[in-house]
Amino acid sequence: MGEVLPLCDAIRFLERESPRALRPRHWNARRRPLWLSGLKLRIDREPWGLVLIIAPGNYPLLLPGTQAAHALAAGNAVLLKPAPGHAALASLLRDLALSAGLDPDLFVLLPEETKSVAEAVAIGVDQLLLTGSAQTGARVLEMLAPHGVPSVMELSGCDSVFLLAGADLDLLTTALAFGLRFNGGASCVAPRRLFVPHPLLAEVERRLREAALHLGPFAVPAETDRRSRAWMAEAIEGGARVVLDCESQGTTWKRPLILSDVRPTMRIVREDVFAPLLSLIPVADEREALTADGMCAYALGATVFGPRRQAEAFAKQVGAGAVIVNDVLAPHPIRACRWRLKGEVASV
Repeated sequence: MGEVLPLCDAIRFLERESPRALRPRHWNARRRPLWLSGLKLRIDREPWGLVLIIAPGNYPLLLPGTQAAHALAAGNAVLLKPAPGHAALASLLRDLALSAGLDPDLFVLLPEETKSVAEAVAIGVDQLLLTGSAQTGARVLEMLAPHGVPSVMELSGCDSVFLLAGADLDLLTTALAFGLRFNGGASCVAPRRLFVPHPLLAEVERRLREAALHLGPFAVPAETDRRSRAWMAEAIEGGARVVLDCESQGTTWKRPLILSDVRPTMRIVREDVFAPLLSLIPVADEREALTADGMCAYALGATVFGPRRQAEAFAKQVGAGAVIVNDVLAPHPIRACRWRLKGEVASV
C-alpha cells in the first residue's frame, strides 16, 4: 500500500502526462517584458544527463523508484545508490525496468557503501537527488561543491500539527493514529509535534491514548530507539508526562509513545526521529503555537486541524514546505492531496 501501488500509479501518471509536460513551450509576446517583444522565444525541456539518486531506507522502493522514473522519462541516465540493506530491492526494480525494454546502460546500480557516492561524483554526474537526514545532506553538499553539481534534497522532518478551536476531534484522532501507524512511524512528514490549546489538552490526551493503545507492534532501529529513549528521559526530567508508554521489548515497541506537557525547547521536539512518537505541546493561543513551532529547525511539512476557513487562513502563517488542512501525510502519494491553485483549493 505504501510503496508498490503509489509507484505503479506514478509510472502510469508519467506515461500519460510526460509528452505534454516535456514538449517545447512558446512564450506569448504579451506575457514578456517590452525589451523582449521582438523575439521568438521557445523553452525546450532538455535532460540533465547522468542523474545520481541516493535512496533512503524508510521507503527504499517508492522514493528512488519514482525519482528514477521521472529522470528516465525526461531522457536521463540513472545511477542508483541503494540504502544499506536494500540492494536486492533496488536490483529487482532495475530488473523490472529492463524487462520493460529499458537499455541496461541507462539504469546502473551502485554498491550500498557510502564511498560509492564520492566515487561517482568524482567520475562525473550532472545532477544528484537525495532523500535523507540533514547531516547527510550537509556532507553530500560539501562533496558536490568543488564539482559544481546541482542537487535536489529532501532532508529530515519533525512535522508539526496545529489544533484550532472548533476542530473535529474525531478526525484529529483518526488522522494522528494513521500517521503514527503508517510505515511504523518512519515517514519524514509523520506527525511529531502537536500544539494543543490548554482547554482541549485533557480530552485530546484521552482520545489519543484510546486510539493508539492497540496500534503496533513497531520494529524501531536500534539507534533510533536509543535516541528516542534518551530524549524521552530528558523530557520527563524536565516536566513532561507519559500519556502512553511504548512498553518495548528490546527494539520492538508494543505501541506508539505519546508524551504531554512537552516544552518546545526540549530536544525530543527539536530533532528528527523516525519512530511512532508524538509530543503534545500545550499552548495558550495560535500566536504562541507559531512561536513554539519556530523553535524547531525542521519544517518539511505541517498540518492544521480546524474549521476549514479558519484553518486555511491559519495555514498561510505556517512556515513549512507543505501545509495540509484536516489531513496528514498528504504530500506522500498515498492519500488525497490538497493545494492552492490561483487562490482556490484544488484536490487530486
